[in-house]
Amino acid sequence: MEDFEDYFIEDILKNKNKKKRKNVSRVGKTGERELKGIFSKRFPNKNFYRTVGSGNRYSQVNLSEDHKAVFVGDVISSGFNFVIECKYGYADTELCDALENGHKTIDGFLEQVERDSKRVNKQPLLCWRKQWHPWLAFVKSDLIKSKPSYCLYYGEWIVMSLDNLLKHSDDFFFK
Repeated sequence: MEDFEDYFIEDILKNKNKKKRKNVSRVGKTGERELKGIFSKRFPNKNFYRTVGSGNRYSQVNLSEDHKAVFVGDVISSGFNFVIECKYGYADTELCDALENGHKTIDGFLEQVERDSKRVNKQPLLCWRKQWHPWLAFVKSDLIKSKPSYCLYYGEWIVMSLDNLLKHSDDFFFK
């Protein structure tokens, strides 16, 4: 009989409960960079930037109105009519689960972007993408005059693909 002392057998049960930690900050920055690229491509004559700290600096200091606009939202551009809140990932959040009674996570996203937009007197725009899915855009339904064929209503919000939202004229997006 062979001697099995030379063989290494990995104990696959030993590490079964260890989950690989995601770097949430890196995931968010990835989404913001992707979203910045989408807006930059749609509006080639405008400059879009990721916000330093992605809006978290707003409440830390007393800023002028001009400076507040720089720190509100995740992706910004001069003269842009919207505060953009970028959400990337959230694999366990399903939009279809929210259609009957709402969803705590999605409602939190919308509250955040609405609160930030009121601070600087702009319109709220939530852009969300789950891995392997297209970008979705949440905007106030009263802003969209011509409703796309494929959209959902979520309370006072309309949800559509970001591609469909970006088909609107430049005047819709910029002052």
